[in-house]
Amino acid sequence: MTQLVWRVAGDRRFEAGLDRGVLYPPTGNGVVWNGLTSVKENSPGGDVTSYYMDGVRYLNIVGFEEFDAVLEGFSCPDEFLDLQGMPSNGKGLFFTAQPHKPFGLSYRTGLGNDLVGVDYGYKLHVVYNAISESAGKSYETMGDSPSPIKSTWNIATVPVAITGRRPTAHLIIDSTKASLAAMTAVENILYGTAGTNPRIPTVVELLALLV
Repeated sequence: MTQLVWRVAGDRRFEAGLDRGVLYPPTGNGVVWNGLTSVKENSPGGDVTSYYMDGVRYLNIVGFEEFDAVLEGFSCPDEFLDLQGMPSNGKGLFFTAQPHKPFGLSYRTGLGNDLVGVDYGYKLHVVYNAISESAGKSYETMGDSPSPIKSTWNIATVPVAITGRRPTAHLIIDSTKASLAAMTAVENILYGTAGTNPRIPTVVELLALLV
């Protein structure tokens, strides 16, 4: 028999923080997103449809979920301006209301516990087939205490087919569950090395590394 035990040292875990944002254009290498301050993840869909017989609920079916997000930041890479429909002629002139282009994204969120704090571990988030929706920006008059303007970008995704699983556009890798070798291999792809360029790995690559 097993008795439940509460307040075991190290079991009180939490998530905290966001860092290492990387943008992956459809062509070219991944680029650092230094100004990224938050990612608000959404999962539209997933509604429960209930079926009744003789006035009694006998079946619940959960619909497919999707992945959307709201990105916030003080700045974005120059490459992202082109992807969100504002390309440049290379000489300081930008054209608004142009076609948007798909991209990939990765970011890291922290994991902590009651023993080591925020150094417990982290999660790598990999987002595929994202596209930026139009979002507004508000400018206000300059005061005696100027503050930087934070921009908001809504993104929607198209899921990727995965053998044996439902399609998804968002994969998460937990450093406290995966091996050090696997995490290193994934990060070498995402962030690049002295001899390789940063890029977003395919789902097949991630599955092969995390077996």
